[in-house]
Amino acid sequence: MSLVTLSKAIGDVLYNKGLIGHVTVDLISFPNPTDPHGPSIFWAIDISAQLGDNATIGLFFDILMEGKLDPESGEYEIETGNAYDAVPEIKANETNPDGS
Repeated sequence: MSLVTLSKAIGDVLYNKGLIGHVTVDLISFPNPTDPHGPSIFWAIDISAQLGDNATIGLFFDILMEGKLDPESGEYEIETGNAYDAVPEIKANETNPDGS
């Protein structure tokens, strides 16, 4: 079971119980003892109806980086262009192109 599938299943149960909003679920993961090369097994060890510290940090990071997360692969992409490259460099003894 993937984390996306697990998250959707937990969200459906909580929604059916009337809980809407931010939820933090703490999970532990360990290898499947019956199939060592198969998907990991997850156990939920805690759930709270609030936005946790780690989720807050992740959201703040996302706002600052303006990136895109692929929830299936976990890859996070950002633009790597330098915003300062577009600003022309003006030396102290030169005039601006507009004559000032």
